[in-house]
Amino acid sequence: NKVNNLSEVVKIVQTQKDAIVLAKSEYEFDINGGELDLDIQTNVDIDVTISDNACSWIYWIETRGLNTKSLHFYVSESLVDEDREGTITISGGNATQTITVKQSGLKDILEKEREALIAFYEATGGDNWTHNDNWCSDKPVREWYGVYCNNNGSVNSIGLYDNNLCGTIPKEISVLTQLQSLRLEFNHLTGEIPQSITTLDKLLDLDLYNNKLSGTIPQNIEDLTNLSYLNLGRNNLRGTIPNSITTLTNLESLTLIDNQLSGTI
Repeated sequence: NKVNNLSEVVKIVQTQKDAIVLAKSEYEFDINGGELDLDIQTNVDIDVTISDNACSWIYWIETRGLNTKSLHFYVSESLVDEDREGTITISGGNATQTITVKQSGLKDILEKEREALIAFYEATGGDNWTHNDNWCSDKPVREWYGVYCNNNGSVNSIGLYDNNLCGTIPKEISVLTQLQSLRLEFNHLTGEIPQSITTLDKLLDLDLYNNKLSGTIPQNIEDLTNLSYLNLGRNNLRGTIPNSITTLTNLESLTLIDNQLSGTI
């Protein structure tokens, strides 16, 4: 448009005779696995081949979506210590595309969880806890006082009721992705509730009653979609109750007594 000095460039790309175009060539999963959906652009009929070393843990799920060139896979939960890697090859006509699927092993995950627990210990004055049996030792974390694990060895519960915890809850708590219960009531914790705690989407039970926590209730509390029990009573929390708390449809018990909250319910 010369009158208004406006212009737009249109890019034209012509695909080769046989083509398969993938958005990404590599995908990574944690030990829990999950679904892998691929949307591809192709002008040929395709075949799918999963590498021999991965056909026992990557499954191709054939659906009607295949007609629209959507591929659906499932990556199973990892029960092995080491990381693993496999490939999926998509071919048709004279075109071939390969993607790589990587999954973390238990060994790497459990080591990160151990490091997160040690960070928690140090941030809350672990040396002065009433009970700190085996913490930061070489023993499995399931033998550390107040720590409970699932069958894979991942931490799924921490219970340190009335145990003289002082200091703050560190952001590293988010590393414990399998955590279902966190009970730290009747301690002396200070500082704010870390935003990272709301990434623990498997959390069912969060009890921080009777501490000295300050700041506000995390605004993205709604991310804890499975939460059924929330007790933040007897702290120094201020501000309003986030509207998003009403989206926690699994919530059965909510305690906010004795804080400095304001605004409306």
